Amino acid sequence: MKGWLLLFAGFSVFAAAGPLEQYNEGVARLEQGEIEKAIEGLEAAAVSARGTLRAAALFNLGLAHARQGDALREAKPAEPEKREVRSKRLRGAAESYRSALELFRRVPPPAADAKEGARAAKVRLLAVLDELRKLEEQAKKEAEDQALANPPRLLLTTLTGERDRRRAAARLGEMTPRHRRIPARRLRKAEYEARTLMEKLAAALRAPPPDAQTAPTPVPPSGAGAPALPPGMEAEAAAAVERAARAMADAEGRLDGRDGPEALEAQSRAIEELGAAARKLPTLLPALVEKLIGDQESLLARSGANVAPPMTAEELEIAAWLSHLTRLPAPPEPPAPPEPPDAPGPPAPPEPPAAKALSAKAVQQIRTLAGEAEAAAGRAAEHLKAGRAKESGPDQEIVIEKLHAIRELLPRPPESPADRIRKLIGEEKDVIQASRDLSGMDPAARRDEVRATGERQTGNGREAGAIAEQLQNSPGEREKAAAGKVKEAEVEIHASAESFQRDQLKPASESVDRAVKSLEEALRLLTGEQDPKQKQKQKDQGNENQPEPKPEQKKEDARKLDSRDARRLMEEMDRERREEEQKLFRGLGGPRVEKDW
Repeated sequence: MKGWLLLFAGFSVFAAAGPLEQYNEGVARLEQGEIEKAIEGLEAAAVSARGTLRAAALFNLGLAHARQGDALREAKPAEPEKREVRSKRLRGAAESYRSALELFRRVPPPAADAKEGARAAKVRLLAVLDELRKLEEQAKKEAEDQALANPPRLLLTTLTGERDRRRAAARLGEMTPRHRRIPARRLRKAEYEARTLMEKLAAALRAPPPDAQTAPTPVPPSGAGAPALPPGMEAEAAAAVERAARAMADAEGRLDGRDGPEALEAQSRAIEELGAAARKLPTLLPALVEKLIGDQESLLARSGANVAPPMTAEELEIAAWLSHLTRLPAPPEPPAPPEPPDAPGPPAPPEPPAAKALSAKAVQQIRTLAGEAEAAAGRAAEHLKAGRAKESGPDQEIVIEKLHAIRELLPRPPESPADRIRKLIGEEKDVIQASRDLSGMDPAARRDEVRATGERQTGNGREAGAIAEQLQNSPGEREKAAAGKVKEAEVEIHASAESFQRDQLKPASESVDRAVKSLEEALRLLTGEQDPKQKQKQKDQGNENQPEPKPEQKKEDARKLDSRDARRLMEEMDRERREEEQKLFRGLGGPRVEKDW
């Protein structure tokens, strides 16, 4: 679809050119495939032109937006795109198609083929929107599958969301019926999405996968050594989730009538049942403690503002979870070490570092701290029930303090090799700075510091060796390639330690520099990142390979206007302008514009 393509000799800058020159420049850019510059020129012409020329500018501007949408929709990247990148590109194409259709509606199509082109733009817009919908549905399904694979974490997340929705429903009562319509609709949609997810979770708990029916129930990494679920426990959790889903459906129906306060009771029942279901499953202690700290801190901030209930119910929910922590099961006894074999065999490969399970002493400390926090939460709830929100603050602070102490007792997840390498790089850079500081000191005064730095490097060398061993035992090719670079760094670090012991700062600094470079290269191999210098070099080479921009040349075309046709078009536009002015300014005196340029 060509549209109205009019060319006139003499290109110039958009800001300084007249409407016809701006239009011709935009059309020429459009035919050359320079869509951004074409849009710029045609927009300028559409603003300043009148009559036939303005209609042509608007139509060709729509054509430019449609071609821009085609370019975004049909782009074929060199590498497979991530879903987020493709969605962003398709959203840009949809926006371009919408702009094109809006412009096509403002002007009549100049010919039959132009009308068909407008229809084609609409069809392509619908195709892009359909692909976007499929991508969003795919992302939503993957997120749901991932959430359903971890029921305890999903229940904790849903609990937090339902509490937020209950607060939002309480605020609906403060609005007029007219203003609560849209918030109630959004809240009902959020309630519906959460309810459908809970119904899927209940079905998954009722009928676990075939593999789970034959294999023992896996225990989530709680860090407390929680035992496997007793028989029937999943069924009890599923029943509680089903009751929560029915309560959420009740709240959803009340929100449909925009009756927020009436939904509070149903939402409270849903929260109670969700908490009961979560306490039937093995608890993810780190996630639970973080959730309780966030809930209590949020509640404390609202208590300082003396906010009205349902804060009492939230404090009671926190107390219920703390009571659950006081009954934390004791860790199982460690298995006895196997009997040594009669014949020595090859040594077993070292296992990667893992989070240590809680000891019996740590479990007892968590029980004690949780009991103290539960008592403080109960006192805070009594204050809130009596309307003394500010007086509940000290007890809530005690709860937060005890929860922080519990968090310190929990095992931390093991560091990945990449994190260990980053940490070691930071250590080595600190050694470089320390070496520079030591070089300016008197040799007698710096002796002890140099010796301490050498011992520090000996420890860093052992850490590098442990990282290299962990990477070497990994199955991936990237890990094995990175292991070689870490071993090179290990050698340099030990060499620097010997140089420090001899008080040879310059050789030590050079060894540390080489170690840092090897570690950075190992990190790039492990994460798949490209060397910044190599990336800049490729960019420079790409710029060199690009052809020099050619000077603008006048494009000959069969639709090019000669001077007589251009003059006739200008006179026609002048006549239309005068007719419009007569209609607008009839009966008024003063000067009148005779020409547009």
